[in-house]
Amino acid sequence: MAVRDEPTVRHWPVLPNDDGDVFGQFVVIALDRAQSLAPLGDPLVLEEALKLPNDRYLAIAFGTAAINHFAENGDFKLNCEFYLVRQGLSKEVATECIPIAPANGHPANREPVSSTAPLPWDDLYVLTVHSFYAVVSRIHFGPTPSPARLTKDMRWNILCARDEDLEASEPPPKPAPPGTAPFPIPKPPSLNPEGSSDGESVFLSETESTPSQPDPKEAALQVIERKALMVEKYVELWVDLEQACPNLDDPEDLLPVLNKIFQLAHEVYRRAIRQTTRNGRMATRSRRRLRRRPPAIQACGWM
Repeated sequence: MAVRDEPTVRHWPVLPNDDGDVFGQFVVIALDRAQSLAPLGDPLVLEEALKLPNDRYLAIAFGTAAINHFAENGDFKLNCEFYLVRQGLSKEVATECIPIAPANGHPANREPVSSTAPLPWDDLYVLTVHSFYAVVSRIHFGPTPSPARLTKDMRWNILCARDEDLEASEPPPKPAPPGTAPFPIPKPPSLNPEGSSDGESVFLSETESTPSQPDPKEAALQVIERKALMVEKYVELWVDLEQACPNLDDPEDLLPVLNKIFQLAHEVYRRAIRQTTRNGRMATRSRRRLRRRPPAIQACGWM
């Protein structure tokens, strides 16, 4: 099988090594722009998304992520945490990376990590603060899948470097102004069924506790909300590295593309909210006008 669409977690195309580890694989990924925005069902937005760059990046699949998107058979769709790899030191902050042997130059003299097999490119660095979670929409197998991976120990070194870089990038906490009083902790309500401390019961009556049926506008807003929550980063994935990407693109250019994807989704969400709210107000005005009109006019269906 050359390609598998909508893979689940059971379709991860890597055999476990001696210690049972199936991750740490070097892969090539590309943002699946259309699938990322498909839940919105807006053709104009999809058209805008397809104008975004379609670059391919070298990455390390660190492990499964926690994105709860399901395939039709009920299995979890394959989703991973990816650490991005570029040729050369990070352009943004030169120290926020770790070399992959045989590369060894680093401003802080970090020890390189080693791959279990040679990679087709040289001068490679793992970007420590450029990891992200994504669902895999499609796997391209190719004739010669790469056996290159990082062991658990090597991945642990990257995680330690990431923590160091994140801590170094955080600004020091601002000291509290002198004489600042601690924030008061509110007193919890009494659970005495006879009544609270001020004599009023904390339990709702049956009529108060029964939720009312949502009106059509509220139901429409809930549909919009569900669509917005389904927007997620999707990527295509290649395991034959050389066939997928003879020349690597720069993963530090990916963040603006991701921001644009979610900006497009947010614009659709806001537009749908405005339209639904406007339609709800128009329907309310129409019902009020009908109630004020004589029966003869109502029968004619005038608006």
